[in-house]
Amino acid sequence: MTTTPTAQTPPSTLARRGPERVLASFALGLTPARVQGLAALLGSLVLAFMFYEHARAASISVNGVRYFWLDDDQMISMRYARHLAEGHGLVWNPGEYVEGYSNLVWVLIMAAVHALGAPDHHAALYVLGVNFALHVGILVLALRLLRVFTPDARAAAVVVIAGLVFSMDLTFWSVNGFETTLFAFVQLGFLVSLFVRGEGLGAYSCLALIPLVRSDGMHVFVGDAALLVWLSRDRARTLRLLALAAAPLAAHFAWRKAYYGEWLPNTYYLKSVGLPDKTWMGLRYAGRYLERYGVVLAFAASAAAAVVWLRRDPRGLAFFSTVAATLGYSVVVGGDNFEQCRFFAHTLPVVWVFAGVAGAVSMSHPVGRAGLHVALASTLVPFRAPHSIYSPSANGDPYDQVVVGVMLREQALPESSVAVIPAGMVPYFSRLESHDMLGKADAHIARLDYVPGGEPAHGKYDPAYSFGRSPDLFVSCRPRVIVAAAPQHLEGRPHPEADYVLSILASEPFRSRYMPHRIVSTFLGNRTQVFTHEGSPENERRTAWREPVVIP
Repeated sequence: MTTTPTAQTPPSTLARRGPERVLASFALGLTPARVQGLAALLGSLVLAFMFYEHARAASISVNGVRYFWLDDDQMISMRYARHLAEGHGLVWNPGEYVEGYSNLVWVLIMAAVHALGAPDHHAALYVLGVNFALHVGILVLALRLLRVFTPDARAAAVVVIAGLVFSMDLTFWSVNGFETTLFAFVQLGFLVSLFVRGEGLGAYSCLALIPLVRSDGMHVFVGDAALLVWLSRDRARTLRLLALAAAPLAAHFAWRKAYYGEWLPNTYYLKSVGLPDKTWMGLRYAGRYLERYGVVLAFAASAAAAVVWLRRDPRGLAFFSTVAATLGYSVVVGGDNFEQCRFFAHTLPVVWVFAGVAGAVSMSHPVGRAGLHVALASTLVPFRAPHSIYSPSANGDPYDQVVVGVMLREQALPESSVAVIPAGMVPYFSRLESHDMLGKADAHIARLDYVPGGEPAHGKYDPAYSFGRSPDLFVSCRPRVIVAAAPQHLEGRPHPEADYVLSILASEPFRSRYMPHRIVSTFLGNRTQVFTHEGSPENERRTAWREPVVIP
């Protein structure tokens, strides 16, 4: 018997095909499951590198101990969580009942981290570990959702994984410790459970969690509920199950009223109530999302429309219910105070899955392949250096404020209180009674009117009220020379009140009562001066503070 040799493609021929076709030939030699598994593994390894590099950067050694942190807003949640774990309740200061958070389930996870014994200087690392696991879970769930619409996805799987790893508005919030990763995971879990297993316990459990992960997640709940009703074959049963899914939300409202005395979180009054030009700011925020992700959104929307109208598969409506509900919500509330698109982070897994569905078709055509590359480049290439995707947030001046928090814990009197402008790092690491001058944990400030030109969440303050509470210490967030010249720095500005830090430093209560009594420290004077007042026991000790030993 004669054996015919298998024809081999010469290397020169492969080279002439170009790298894209070589990769395609390689991918076609693997099963879809193998390609998807390799894509998920590679994506997880890249994420691991990003989280590791972020943790290295978001840390500092103070007096021989290395401290890790999350974004300043998340350190506020960490303070609530630690108080709960230590038996004080979900409070900012023991005995003061103000709901200065809007991420209940995430706070409970943080509380579990503290209850399991994580020390203050390492607790943030454990929370980042949870977010890493959730982000990897998003990769796995997204591939499962992709297989619902494209069972044999190969190149499309790579597109989806690339999108979920390199999208600024998913990874940046993930590495900085935000609950957006959990929110996206739960939303994706709802869709996968619904489309794979039908209307069962998994889908309704995820749906019930959504408004508990984010108190302002009702728009996602409503969009998902509408999708359930549309897909249902027994709408009476579906409506009954939706009522059960809403029961935890109703219980949360009742508990909030009984515990905090309010139906809505303090953050709602601070950020949304009284926000000038709210609709216009919301439109600008929604426009930022559409501009940043416009190309990939166009791919995804076309694929979802094709699934609905050409395949006659109504499950494609999941794209529209997820994205449209969030666009509407963002316009109504006036957007977010962060410059990226945080409110849309949970939409990105769904967007990239449907973009992958489009890619599964378009990859076979040169024009479609070029368009897909444009979508990837325009959406995944960050507007700054590549490391900006996983860099630490600069919110709250963390590199200086962590040191201040440690100095206060080690050197201030334990019964002292401190007034702060950024309310995350110093209150958490100092463990002192704290006064939030921007109102996230202060009901009085949250209900004030916005100052002219004020930005969301940073446009309400009352120096007379805050300094009238006589905090023993005040952290200025500015070096001594800037503090001294604060009134001059505000001159000539159309809306000087919009600069809340300088306005507080230029206020009469601060300059007359606190400014003459600075804590004597070279580090503080050069970075972020701390002050006391004549009637505080700290005033007698203000010249005896030791300099910290700080190593990046």
